[in-house]
Amino acid sequence: MGTILVSVIIPFFKYRKWLEEAIISALGQTHKNIEVIVVNDGSPENINDLKIKYLGRVHFYEKKNGGAASARNYGLSIAEGQYIAFLDSDDTFSLDKIERQLRYMLKTGVSWSQHSYYKRYDCGKKILVDTSRYSGDVYRSTFTSFRVQTSTVMVVREVLIRDRVRFPENFKNGQDGEFYKALAAKNPLGYVPNAYSDFRIRGTNVGFNPEVLLKNKSQIWEELEKTDHYPREVDVSIRLCHLLGHKAYCVHTYIVKNFAFLRPYRKILAFLLYLSPFISLKIVNKFDAKQ
Repeated sequence: MGTILVSVIIPFFKYRKWLEEAIISALGQTHKNIEVIVVNDGSPENINDLKIKYLGRVHFYEKKNGGAASARNYGLSIAEGQYIAFLDSDDTFSLDKIERQLRYMLKTGVSWSQHSYYKRYDCGKKILVDTSRYSGDVYRSTFTSFRVQTSTVMVVREVLIRDRVRFPENFKNGQDGEFYKALAAKNPLGYVPNAYSDFRIRGTNVGFNPEVLLKNKSQIWEELEKTDHYPREVDVSIRLCHLLGHKAYCVHTYIVKNFAFLRPYRKILAFLLYLSPFISLKIVNKFDAKQ
């Protein structure tokens, strides 16, 4: 197992101090045969000191700003590992994460896997997010409620090449969800017991922005509209939920554009409009969990 190379891809745009924490957690792995790739996605921050400090241990690459999806795809294009692990620049791995996950994948033969993780707050508080329910055929779950976090995922690089799976760069946010859909369509997901990473929670996490969430639901609907033949997992209930999200996004866009006095309340409005698709998907997910 020690001869297997694992590439760790870290996209970076801001928060240099957190980037170094991520790098340290990757370099400190008990599985030593790793390739750490940092893709600087046009960051305004100077990280030349980190390049010097970790010279020969971390591969730094520069590109024009294009978003997290393009940065991860850039990393995938140059990675040489047989396995790929993703690490967001404000997250950290536990020191045995890659060893545990790689051992599990070799034993079970799965093409991709994930594990539980901790939400980590700046005050020091940590909350466990148990993702043990997500294993096997998770394709339908990727359309309803899929709480798998990017820094928990490891995948066989050859599978990404074979199935032509990349992060969709037309999605400004929620690219990881589309990446999971593409993988889950053909490959069962493995679950590695226990939690092996920390997911940093901060006020600017885009995943908690209702306007971003609404737009993402609209984009998913637009992608669904491009096909005439839906997989059996994507039934009427799921399509209806995302249609509600699309309509809510259209209403939000119209109101913000045409009613200037409501613009200061755009996030509150987005939150209220998002409740309909959010609750609908929760109901579908709850029903699925009972099956």
